[in-house]
Amino acid sequence: MRKLFLTLMLLAFVLCAGAQRKYIDTLRAKLNRNLDDSTRLQTLLDLGHAYYLSNPDSDIILSQKAYVIAEKGKVMAQQSRALNDMATGYASLGDYPKAVQMFYRALRISEDLHDGFSVIRIYNNLGDTYMRRGDYRKALNSLLSANKQWHDLPATRKPTNRTSTELGVILSLNIGESYLGLHNIDSADYYLQESYKEGKKFDDVVDNIYRDFGEVEIARGHTDKALKYLSDAIHASKSIDDQQMLSESYLSEAKLYHNNKQQDSAEFYGQKALDVAGAG
Repeated sequence: MRKLFLTLMLLAFVLCAGAQRKYIDTLRAKLNRNLDDSTRLQTLLDLGHAYYLSNPDSDIILSQKAYVIAEKGKVMAQQSRALNDMATGYASLGDYPKAVQMFYRALRISEDLHDGFSVIRIYNNLGDTYMRRGDYRKALNSLLSANKQWHDLPATRKPTNRTSTELGVILSLNIGESYLGLHNIDSADYYLQESYKEGKKFDDVVDNIYRDFGEVEIARGHTDKALKYLSDAIHASKSIDDQQMLSESYLSEAKLYHNNKQQDSAEFYGQKALDVAGAG
């Protein structure tokens, strides 16, 4: 039965990855056609977003092309989206000053348009960028502002799809991680619990939440609870081939064993973290 379960999990991943490749190929083929500016703009934005995790360079290039068309046509909402997507690409590449500059350009446009949902999304992305830099206080300034605006935003102005729910999940997750970075464990746990309420529905988020729960329990000195959460995180990451979070979960496990003066185990999981990161 276990062998069948593992086979089905592998098949599901292959089908998902294949569907993503097919989606990208379809968009690329569409760009070769004779499109009007509006359709070309939307296709460039969709394709850039599809690349934002796997190929940030392509995300930036495609979003730049989209921005040129949006600026020419004076389509402000799409200008903001293109700038936001370029910024996420630069953040992924580690060019944080460029990313922050573009996020603020996007933010000004969305604020002028009174587009509350876009403003919240940009503030979240800005907070995530500050987190990557290790500036957790600046991250919290952006994220807590976004979170307040999120709860104040009328339901009628929120998209009625996964995007809306997932943004709320990720906001709480990022706030929790920022508090973890500041060693404010109780606040971290509170926001992570908020994130988990809806985040447990999303395979591509829940491994991150489990890993952060593990970090909370490491900080509290609860070894058994921490190991359980990290085991759940590793299993979830493997099931969706999330190599980055798998590596980070192994690293958290190495830290746990190091804190408990089990150096052999710490080195073992530290090496696993390096191996996964290197393979990615």
